[in-house]
Amino acid sequence: LEHVQAAADQARALGPVDVLINNAGHAVFGTIEESDLTAVAHMFEVNVMGLARMTQALLPALRESSGTVVNLSSVAGRMSFPESGYYAATKHAVEAISDALYAEVAGFGMRVIVIEPGSFDTQFLPTADALSLPRNPNGPYAAHQPVWDAAKQAVLEPPQNPSMVVGAVVRAIARPFRFQRVEVGPD
Repeated sequence: LEHVQAAADQARALGPVDVLINNAGHAVFGTIEESDLTAVAHMFEVNVMGLARMTQALLPALRESSGTVVNLSSVAGRMSFPESGYYAATKHAVEAISDALYAEVAGFGMRVIVIEPGSFDTQFLPTADALSLPRNPNGPYAAHQPVWDAAKQAVLEPPQNPSMVVGAVVRAIARPFRFQRVEVGPD
């Protein structure tokens, strides 16, 4: 909490705050039954509570400037795959928070933008692999995992250049729309 307050204080010290971009997040993958719930709780802390804390800390300044909140969600905020349920839940939460936030702040002239990236060439997947438990080759889901992997491969594109996400954020901020959902990437 001290870090959030320090960041908010620094932002306000630089002048009027007119844009907040909530972009922290990571994934923990695994079946609902087999996932490490301590790692899952930490993921919720970062992906949901981190966004909530930063938004709360800067909303007074953003309200003053009729500013914009940009929340990075994911295509997982709208759909889930096996072994991505907990991660998708965090992104569904970002979607719901964004919807409610817009309804609450629209009367102050504020804008809310939800960015929904697909697969991008960042450290996302190696980080998720490091934070997730390895699959149990003798577990109850082992026989289903090749089918799940094939289905994901059929839907997801190879990781794209992350500059596409940056461009989408910049373009969305430049548009006059009060609420936007912006899908980014071919998948």
